[in-house]
Amino acid sequence: MTALQILSLKQEDLDPLTPTSSLRLRTLSSSGLLVISTEEEPEEKSTAKTKVNNTVSAPACAVFSSRSEMCASASLHPFDAGEKCSAETGDDDGVRVRLTFSVNFQIHLGTFVNGVYHPKGCCNGRRLFCRSLGGGGCPHLFLYYLPDRDCWAVGLYPGDGEVYAVCGPAGDQALQQSWQVWDGKDWLQNPPSAATCVYRNDQQTARWEDQAASFEHTAAIKKAHHDVRHKLYTYAIRAGFKPLLEKGGILQDHVIVVATDLVFEVDESLQDEPCRKLAWDVKIISALDAERFSAQDTSPLGVAEACKDWNMAYNNRAKRCADERKWHYEPIVFTVQGHLAPEAEWLIALLATAIANVERQDTKALDGEIRRSMIASLP
Repeated sequence: MTALQILSLKQEDLDPLTPTSSLRLRTLSSSGLLVISTEEEPEEKSTAKTKVNNTVSAPACAVFSSRSEMCASASLHPFDAGEKCSAETGDDDGVRVRLTFSVNFQIHLGTFVNGVYHPKGCCNGRRLFCRSLGGGGCPHLFLYYLPDRDCWAVGLYPGDGEVYAVCGPAGDQALQQSWQVWDGKDWLQNPPSAATCVYRNDQQTARWEDQAASFEHTAAIKKAHHDVRHKLYTYAIRAGFKPLLEKGGILQDHVIVVATDLVFEVDESLQDEPCRKLAWDVKIISALDAERFSAQDTSPLGVAEACKDWNMAYNNRAKRCADERKWHYEPIVFTVQGHLAPEAEWLIALLATAIANVERQDTKALDGEIRRSMIASLP
């Protein structure tokens, strides 16, 4: 079977054109490509690509499945006449076509026939598909319907008669016939299975979108953590505490480390503190994370307290810091909802008092300034 036969050519189709002829079919002598064209072909080709709006695309994280049930919006008859042609760009209901011919002919540098063809609107009353691009500057390939020959074809322009693969006559079973594919020298027959429908996997896409949202939330908390820690570090410098940012070979994140003696000058309650230094570890959490920290008290401050206990116990941090580094490890917990744990309240009051002593400012005004600055950094 040849490409001409698969289109059920009639003898009159091969007769020389007359001025009133609207359709012709020929095989190029130089390349052998099947050509089905109209008298207006040059003008049509020059404007074809401008008629295709390339705005319909799947989400960046979409994956595809051969099972139609994985996509709730997928049409059961995507190749029927008038299917999804109500809008200029068509509707992306998740249907794609994957072509896997035995010969993957290269049309242009970087443009091969095989690949996944995505929805790009409509052509001749049926869906129009466009192959995902290869390298930079590579032209598009389109999969479209030719009504005069009742076939689906692959070409460089939507509705164009110069094609590189054809499948038909389609009848009521589109893409269920053998394909004729150009290999650069001759037409080769490929089985119907060379073209398969694939469907956007809504379940996997939804899971990945959830992960993306979770990542954005986590990134916002991490940024808030860095901002709050940097501000507290800056205020500690103004307070004359000479802070350092260290991990001590024990902790995962840098903590603000200050000498106990310097803090004792402001807060005499540290008189009996056995550790030489204080280590303030900033933590930003959600007040709704009661289950994460096994909080018995599910109030915001109860969750903050559970977070403090969890971090002190994790990898035996508090004891290791005291034994190995002579640090008093203290988690300073803030919630994204704007709650401050008692340790955070104490630290803000301590910094305000110390800065007021050094800079001769009002302690209450400094306390409010530091508090507002901390809350402003929360996501």
